Amino acid sequence: MAELSATLSNEELAEWMAYYNIDPWGGYRSDIQTAKIEAGITSYTGSLYDILSFNPNPLPAEQIEKRAKAAQIAKLERETQQMAKMFDVA
Repeated sequence: MAELSATLSNEELAEWMAYYNIDPWGGYRSDIQTAKIEAGITSYTGSLYDILSFNPNPLPAEQIEKRAKAAQIAKLERETQQMAKMFDVA
C-alpha cells in the first residue's frame, strides 16, 4: 500500500476512478462476460440476467423503469442538441 501511495498521484487516481465508472472491471464484470460466453455457446437468445446467478439490479422495477426513462430522455436531448448544431439551429 505504501508503494502505491508513493507512486500514484492524485490525478492518476482520479483518472483510474473515472475509467472504472466508464468500463468497470472485477467480479461483476467477469460474471457478465461469462454469461455472454454461455449464451453464445448455447445459442441462448433471452436476457443475460436470466443466466446470472444474482440480480444485478436489486432496485424495485418502478425505479429501474424510471431510471431507464430518464436515461432515454437525456440521450434524446443530447441527440437533439447535436442535430441542432448540424443544422446550425440553436
